[in-house]
Amino acid sequence: MKSLNKNSIWIIIIPILSFSIFISFKQMSDSWKVTHYATVTFNPAHKEQKNAKAIIKALKSSDSAVFMPAVRTLAENDKKDLPAGIEQSIPFLEKILEQNKVTPYIKETTIQALCIVAGDSAVFKKLSGWKWEEVFFDCGSANWKEKWQLDGEKAKVVNTELGMELYAGPEPDDDASHAVLWTKESYSGDLMIEYEYTRLDSVNSFVNIIYIQATGSGEFPYIKNIKEWSALRKSPAMNLYFGKMFTYHVSYAVGNTNRDKPEGYIRARRYIAGPLGGTELEPDYSPEGLFHTNVENRFNIIKTDKHLFVKFEAPGKTLLCHWYNDKFPPITEGYIGLRHMCTRNARYANFKISKEFNPI
Repeated sequence: MKSLNKNSIWIIIIPILSFSIFISFKQMSDSWKVTHYATVTFNPAHKEQKNAKAIIKALKSSDSAVFMPAVRTLAENDKKDLPAGIEQSIPFLEKILEQNKVTPYIKETTIQALCIVAGDSAVFKKLSGWKWEEVFFDCGSANWKEKWQLDGEKAKVVNTELGMELYAGPEPDDDASHAVLWTKESYSGDLMIEYEYTRLDSVNSFVNIIYIQATGSGEFPYIKNIKEWSALRKSPAMNLYFGKMFTYHVSYAVGNTNRDKPEGYIRARRYIAGPLGGTELEPDYSPEGLFHTNVENRFNIIKTDKHLFVKFEAPGKTLLCHWYNDKFPPITEGYIGLRHMCTRNARYANFKISKEFNPI
């Protein structure tokens, strides 16, 4: 009787165990098929609709091990090489981006995938719609020393009713004549930076730069908090910045005597506290129609860990620039700085910094 009872139990247990093992293997197989098909078998030479369906199927998954290979597939290919119908992936990419607990890596890669599939303008609009909290504002007419700190012993700042005017020193090719105006506070995370910029000079050389989240190299005396070694920057030579700091850099309003680009350029860099060469983020943009003397230009910058978007607006001209930092570590915190190379002058008004704290 006991033996019969044991056999009966095994008769019941064995089918249940077998079915459970079958289901587990099937789920693993299905997951592998979706992930594998969306990446390994994707070939730009084969643009059949089924490839788009496989990628979209992967993106619908809530498992990052399944959807991330598909996201990377989109982020690492040109739009022209993606399969027909891939635009249908946009809402699923947006859903991934809107998850509250998404990791920085997933977030930055998904932003790039969206830029490839939907275009930079659509992504900039999407990011602009995030919930931003203002953390800094200066109209430019109040005492600048309350919110800013100046590098450059020959530079000066003048507050006017129209805004804050920053004047570099008068001597060309003189390190002591450069100027950098820093926020007194450091800011972390994703930022939106907005301001009005009016060029006041007509110099045909040198550049203006905005530094976004600058920190020191950490090697004494260039410690992480750059405020602590501001005395070393009374003569603000460029090598004290690109050679001793980590930051994003956007140069604009470039003089038109540059040999390689006589019409000027807009260029982004990611400083590595080392040589300047190789720090460029592609591409360069043409400034045609922007930064004319005594003409106000509006800047709207959105910075995430590895993406920089800058929208420039002037009368009759709008330009959106986008740079993806896919070769260096991200920038996540630091001070905001406005650099004028020697002889350059400009006015800034309604300078606002906002921090993203939760996507809509």
